[in-house]
Amino acid sequence: MYQRDQDWGNYLALRESTDHIVAALERRTPQLIFQDVVNSIVAANRHEEQIQSLQSVAENQRGMSFQLDQGFGKLIATQQVLGQVVQNGFGATARQMDKLGAGVQALQASFDWWMGQMVWKLETQSDTLKGILDALQAPLDAQAKELRRRAEFAYQQGWYEESLNDFLESERKNYQDFSIHFSIGNIHLYQQQPPNLPAARDYYLKAGKYATPKSAYHAALGYMYAGFVGYMLRDDAAAVENGRRAVTLDPTLAEAWYNLAKFAAAAGKGEIVASALEQAVTRDRNYAVKARVDPDFARAETAVQTLLQRLTANARRKAEDGMQAIRARIEGHTLPAPQRGQIESSLAQMASLCNQGTLFACQDALAQLANVQRIVDALRLDELAAARSKLLAEVNRLAGQAQNAVSDLDWRNRFTDELNQLTGTIRSGDLNECAKAQTALSALGKQLTEKVAADRQRAEKLREYHELNKKYIEVSQKAQELKQAVIAQSVEWGRRGRCVDCGEPLSLVDKARGLSKCGDCRYLDDKYKTLGDHMGLHDLAAWNELISQRIPKVE
Repeated sequence: MYQRDQDWGNYLALRESTDHIVAALERRTPQLIFQDVVNSIVAANRHEEQIQSLQSVAENQRGMSFQLDQGFGKLIATQQVLGQVVQNGFGATARQMDKLGAGVQALQASFDWWMGQMVWKLETQSDTLKGILDALQAPLDAQAKELRRRAEFAYQQGWYEESLNDFLESERKNYQDFSIHFSIGNIHLYQQQPPNLPAARDYYLKAGKYATPKSAYHAALGYMYAGFVGYMLRDDAAAVENGRRAVTLDPTLAEAWYNLAKFAAAAGKGEIVASALEQAVTRDRNYAVKARVDPDFARAETAVQTLLQRLTANARRKAEDGMQAIRARIEGHTLPAPQRGQIESSLAQMASLCNQGTLFACQDALAQLANVQRIVDALRLDELAAARSKLLAEVNRLAGQAQNAVSDLDWRNRFTDELNQLTGTIRSGDLNECAKAQTALSALGKQLTEKVAADRQRAEKLREYHELNKKYIEVSQKAQELKQAVIAQSVEWGRRGRCVDCGEPLSLVDKARGLSKCGDCRYLDDKYKTLGDHMGLHDLAAWNELISQRIPKVE
């Protein structure tokens, strides 16, 4: 990053080849790969003395990373983490070319002043800026519009001398077009050798002034660039003032906050450094690392150190309070195994991060806290506890009903085993598993209802069978008793010379023939055969009817 003790031309030369710019965007290290720089300069036939000068600058920048964890750097992160930030980039957006078109606001800590003109060129192609410029150019005549388009085309093509002439002419025709002032400022700063810093600042101030009614973001950019040129000119008071204007116009512009802190540090105004750097770090924590490798902040090390200690303490307190709140929420709850493992692991990692005591570690702990809170929220523990209670009560009801209503021991054991398996799922599962358990319980309840109904139907049939069997026995007993009475009566009649069936006296002919029955009874015998063949002994009514026909009176 640029320091005003450096030669601006040499600083830009380190990054001027297109290939190296792309590599820088992919790497974004303070110590850019020096050999690639030298190769690009040699290819451009640069003078050997300039190569040596560039090597000296690159070596100074490369040395920054070796002491990252010294001073207030140790409050930011461990040496390993700081090295990764520097090696991989201050911000991931720098490795995404499409983010450059979104401007300084998207790049955040990845932005560096060497890329200022390139970012502006890409930003002029954005739909937002085009919409604003279309409104500004609407009142112009065709000739003025064509002049403006020609100037912009030349600027985009890198024909800076021609574009400057056209931009100056366009400025006279439409002084409120802030993009013209911005582009002219860029030409004075980035393309003229040596840079015309006073002219650049004047045009950046005009850009900020005329952009204010149209776009707070672009107005803030104008004043931020003006502040940077003031910093280069060592006009610290003006640099700080323009930095203040930038953050007032657009408080969301993190780079403006960082540069205000940088300008204030160079001016020795520690109270401004702390408040401005806090705003920057809040939006992109990599600004803390950027400040560590920026020598200007060494002049305000005490203020920065106090700020980082406070930010770290706040982050640690929030993380530890959050962990305590999580533990209170899950206390007394049986968590599903996967989520329980995730939560326990995350809480252990958070505790370890907090114990490191660095800003990044405590902020990482806070980030993990948010993930843990999402996991716990997704469990909906109160709802889960209510669902489990309801399901376990249903399990107990079904188990009791099966015990009391089902006599089939094998079926009841199988049913109980299934209930036990569901009980384990309910006690350890989440709401989704409880919902599945509810479906399974409903199916088991239906099975139990069908089983109980079938058992009741079977029991009813058994009862009817036993009733019929009892009636059969009673009828059989009465029939047997009646039969015995009839037999005894028949024996008595036979002894007295009467018909053994009806008791009528036998005729002399019947007696002579040795018959025991009268003619009428012999006729009935032929008709009904035997009593037992046609009338079941259990049919008492049939017996009574037959007896009433054959035996008018049983003596």
